[in-house]
Amino acid sequence: MDKNQAKISDVDIEQYELLVPLLRAMYDEIKELSKKKPDGSLNKFKVGKINRILLPLKELMKNEPVLQFLDVLDEETPPFNSDAVLVLREYIQATKMFSDKYTHQVSGSFDFDINTKSEWNRSEDNNLS
Repeated sequence: MDKNQAKISDVDIEQYELLVPLLRAMYDEIKELSKKKPDGSLNKFKVGKINRILLPLKELMKNEPVLQFLDVLDEETPPFNSDAVLVLREYIQATKMFSDKYTHQVSGSFDFDINTKSEWNRSEDNNLS
């Protein structure tokens, strides 16, 4: 590992691992909904559920250059399904960029570069769509 490699905390890794699968699942659901009714609007419940995933991800990315492009959904004026897909896809790409920045490959798996001496290992998982 390069000594200048960016590092993150164990807490950030836990947040990432908790939120990314939820983000992907939500993206898949809203993408399917968008295929059926692209101009249909999400209801407040769905917007709230999506934002419960997006807000902590945005917090996780607070020191990343991509933050300026990450928006949450407006609960007062729910977006069209297709607009929500766009926002979710931006977050998926941001999480990939985050992972690329803070991981390195070791024997077919990826290790996060963390601020403590313990290493966290995860299986290779780059399928984001």
